[in-house]
Amino acid sequence: MDNAQPARPRSAIVIPALAAFAAALGSAFMGVILAALANFNDISAVTAAHQRWLNAGPAGECGLAAGALALLALGLRLTAQRRHAAITATAIIPVAFGWLLLTALLGGALTR
Repeated sequence: MDNAQPARPRSAIVIPALAAFAAALGSAFMGVILAALANFNDISAVTAAHQRWLNAGPAGECGLAAGALALLALGLRLTAQRRHAAITATAIIPVAFGWLLLTALLGGALTR
């Protein structure tokens, strides 16, 4: 008997990877907006430590977006790893929103 699993369709990786990419880029955009609003509202209250966290937010989100694209390329190239790449790409979505929340809170953008 052959225990090989049938090949999964391309949509099994394309949809989760593009959703993760969109979530990461959307969170990066929101991070930039939160940083701009934090600086615009009260410039004296934003310390250097806060500003570093607000800068780290979009940088981390761009790293997650790059990871989503790398998983898309991996899943399209290696059909045997398509399921694992899809699960990992799906896990990027809550990580992206969690990173946005963490950096916004530590940056002081959500405390006012």
